[in-house]
Amino acid sequence: MKEIELTVQDVLKRPLFNCAKIIAGKKGINRKIKWSHILEVKDIDMFVNGGELILTTGMNIQFDAQNQLDYVKKLIDLNTACLCIEMETSVKSLSEDVLSLAENYDYPIIIFEQTVKFVEITQDLHTFIINRHHQMITDLDLLSTKFNQKSLQPNGILKILQELYHYFQQPAFFFGNTLEKYYFPSDQKHTECSIRIFIEENEETLFNKRFVFIRQQTFVVVPVRVFEQIWGYIFLEAFDLSANEFYTLVLDRAAIAISQILLRFRTIEERKQNLEDDLVRALLLERTLEYEQFSSIFPIQYLEAPYRVMCLGLKEKPIDSSPSHWEEKKIQMSMLLRSLLNKAGFYSLLSVRPHEIIAIVFIPPSIQLHIERDKWNPFLHALLNVNPGYFPSAFLGISSLYFQVSSINKGYEEATYVLSLKNRNISPTHFFDEIGIYRLLLPLSKTDGLKDYINYYLGKIIEYDKQNDSELLKTLAVYLECNGSKKEAAERLFIVRQTLYHRIEKLELLLGTEFLNPVNRLALEVAIHGYYLEESNKVIGQLI
Repeated sequence: MKEIELTVQDVLKRPLFNCAKIIAGKKGINRKIKWSHILEVKDIDMFVNGGELILTTGMNIQFDAQNQLDYVKKLIDLNTACLCIEMETSVKSLSEDVLSLAENYDYPIIIFEQTVKFVEITQDLHTFIINRHHQMITDLDLLSTKFNQKSLQPNGILKILQELYHYFQQPAFFFGNTLEKYYFPSDQKHTECSIRIFIEENEETLFNKRFVFIRQQTFVVVPVRVFEQIWGYIFLEAFDLSANEFYTLVLDRAAIAISQILLRFRTIEERKQNLEDDLVRALLLERTLEYEQFSSIFPIQYLEAPYRVMCLGLKEKPIDSSPSHWEEKKIQMSMLLRSLLNKAGFYSLLSVRPHEIIAIVFIPPSIQLHIERDKWNPFLHALLNVNPGYFPSAFLGISSLYFQVSSINKGYEEATYVLSLKNRNISPTHFFDEIGIYRLLLPLSKTDGLKDYINYYLGKIIEYDKQNDSELLKTLAVYLECNGSKKEAAERLFIVRQTLYHRIEKLELLLGTEFLNPVNRLALEVAIHGYYLEESNKVIGQLI
């Protein structure tokens, strides 16, 4: 790699330092110099930012032994690069304590034994530093262009890693989420295994690290992102951590080029999924399919694997009628959803439509069924935090667990039941397993049976509320939810307890004094949930 940072050692090789001599802190000659500064005052805090080469004659500074020690100690604390002193002008000698302090901190002290022009030194060093930074920008642009060119060539990822190796003279690696891996040079198999183990052990925290240490080796690590998701990592072995900013700038550009390759590959793969889409539609329509139609789409081990049907309802339909625009949007959504499911350990079949996405999510043998439900949590968290531009206003429903392919249509019906509840703000859960009494009520809502049931148990209360503009039904619902606690019910209804007593008397008059009897109470609670479901149906109907 071309040298980017200027070091004390580099400075000592400059012509203007021919008469200079380092008298302490020689182990610190690799300290980095960001700038040079002439200081002839004792109070230096406000003039120093860190990384400066300090030039001084000691003029206006009382350079006795104690003041020398305090001055050098402050320069070290302010993280300056080194101290250069013109001797004989104001400073005749340096105390042993100062030299010992510099040695302990590996802080270079350089002296000029004859008169030098500080203005020429600063001009020379500043020009050198600026030229090096300009070279860094030029190299960055050149490398970025090369990465983009390599990304369009066959085996582009490996060629990008090869380009990194040739520039930095350090091994480069790429690890993708789908077990794909590349590294250059080819003799790095042992290191590749070590990095892969490190990724598996640190998967949850790796995304926010830039430098990692693996078996006494230091690596720069940069994530490769597609659709705001991490699809892999680039690792580059690093020997010079002082150039950390330049390392990450270069690797960021390499990551962008690799992300374009991954996106192109996945796009091609998704365009081949028409067979998969047809298969899902056929299963939903309960068509008879040949074994070959299954085995050509997904691995044999999933043919008898348990599964759930997932349905994402897209409230905002695409407004662009262009077929090509919808095709591109469809590919993006399916790629992102498939990536999130794969990361959670699931295998999926997808069908993407303008108003919904249907996924048959198979549970691989590696996931034991008693922990299967927990595997959904990270997936749901990631999906619900995806930029809404990918899944506009999506509601999510997930069916029960099934073991027979013939039940896919039933699973889809369950997933849409959950979507229906979420769309009406009735239930917060994503899983059909957790919707409770609505498992019974939703099918009934499609018939007159639910209306008759509600009218039988709640008809008098509903009619009373309409005629008197009262809230007896709400009072009954809250009173039952509070298990008959009058104090808690009054607080939740924001009324005084005497008002609640009066309403309960009305309820007893309409329902009978035994309405809290367990059997009657259960019937009333079911009727109340059914009423909410029916009312939400009316709202949905009005909106449509």
